[in-house]
Amino acid sequence: MDIFRTRIAPGKTVGLLGRLTELLRSTRDRKSSDHASAGGVDDLEKFFDLSSDLLCIGGIDGFCKRVNPAFEKALGYTSQEMLKRPFLDLVHPADRARTIEALDDLARGLPVAQFESRLVCQDGSARWIEWNTVPARDSLYAAGRDVTERRVAQQMIEASHAELRALVEQQAALRRVATLIAHGTSPSDVCASVAAELTRILGNRSTGLYYFSPDGMSMLVASNTEPVGGSAHGAPHPVDGESIAARVFRSGHCARIDSAQNSEVGVPIVVDGNLWGSAVVGSTSPDPLPPDTEARVGDFTDLLATAIANAQAHTQLTASRARIVAAADDARHRLERDLHDGAQQRLVSLGLALRSAEASADTEPAALKEQISDIVAGLNDVSADLREISRGIYPAIRSKGGLGPALKALARRSAIPVDLDLHLDPRVPESTEVAAYYVAAEALTNAAKHARASGVHLQARTTGTHLELSVRDDGSGGADPAKGSGLTGIRDRVEALGGQLEIISRAGSGTALLADIPMDAP
Repeated sequence: MDIFRTRIAPGKTVGLLGRLTELLRSTRDRKSSDHASAGGVDDLEKFFDLSSDLLCIGGIDGFCKRVNPAFEKALGYTSQEMLKRPFLDLVHPADRARTIEALDDLARGLPVAQFESRLVCQDGSARWIEWNTVPARDSLYAAGRDVTERRVAQQMIEASHAELRALVEQQAALRRVATLIAHGTSPSDVCASVAAELTRILGNRSTGLYYFSPDGMSMLVASNTEPVGGSAHGAPHPVDGESIAARVFRSGHCARIDSAQNSEVGVPIVVDGNLWGSAVVGSTSPDPLPPDTEARVGDFTDLLATAIANAQAHTQLTASRARIVAAADDARHRLERDLHDGAQQRLVSLGLALRSAEASADTEPAALKEQISDIVAGLNDVSADLREISRGIYPAIRSKGGLGPALKALARRSAIPVDLDLHLDPRVPESTEVAAYYVAAEALTNAAKHARASGVHLQARTTGTHLELSVRDDGSGGADPAKGSGLTGIRDRVEALGGQLEIISRAGSGTALLADIPMDAP
């Protein structure tokens, strides 16, 4: 605590020291009367003996001339022990420099008020004493009050405030990370945020987040300062030795290293019950990291594990949906090929055989020729039906000429006029083309069957990384995906490829299907 210095004007008194000065002055003034002098000395003795404060008369030589019994009660030293040793010997080493400065002020005739320092007790403990001291001729008159309990209470309050501030800062940091996770931020960005937040709340400690691969390698994925342990970002290295990350890898639990050179804490990152990696916090300070470091870091690794689990689940779901769509397309393609190469070809062969039989029949049996002719016509109809079925199962025309010709074929077969606006790259991934084809086919079918539209505008273009498809009709609108499986199916197909499908259909204002499909779809 700072030293507070106060000059006292002549004739003024302050507190206990004032009373003491007045008694001394009264004693000097009454030296002419032996009875009065004895009474003044008596009052002074009582004042010294009965005061609960530490009262002391010291000399400029640094020794005490007189101390009251309160010293023994507070510090454990007898009066004789106090008088035999220099006063500075009792002062705590950490407070001696400040005490010497205060004594220098007193030597210059300046009183010192509310000066706090620690005195070492006989049992080795220390007590905080608040001093008020005034110089008078060749003596110092001091009154001290034990303020140790007040100091302890103040320190407890300050520690409580510090803990509260740390808790508030930690909760704010956790909320920021949780907000990123709620917004679907990528795990790599969440890792970077966690590293930065840990650095902030732990007092600029070095922080690193490590991923443990199944083959026993470790890779630094995020850090706030220089790579922890000398690891480069993204460079795998074996998880061995006695590094903090290796200890976490082997045990699956928190680990700590406290040495004279540094202090490190490692906390596991557990995703769905499996060890994913570790968060490592390090310090080059000679003091070890606080004992609650593991718990504080653990709050962030729990959030990070949630982000990683969410991302993995989303990736797995997307891959699963893509596999389902691909499997369905393969099944359709196989069925279309089987129909074309099997039943359809056989029907064509039968038709040719009947044509041959019809041509070789005699001209007289007209009834037979008419019957054969009817069979041929029926076979042609069945073949046409099979072609239509095959075309609905899988867009064969797409595989022959690409998306552009397939959309043109859809437009030609449409029951209502279609205005085409196509700007497509010659090479578009098959899964992207198939999804776009089915969106267009569903939109044209709905426009003709349900919307009673008089025309449709179909636009398709590639932008380098995406294929954008827009199908707008001027029909009755009011389409509801929840009431039919067609719109739901094409939305699932588009989203399975990582794309988006927007359906705009207000009653009386027509319907628009807007698809945005990535070109690098799985």
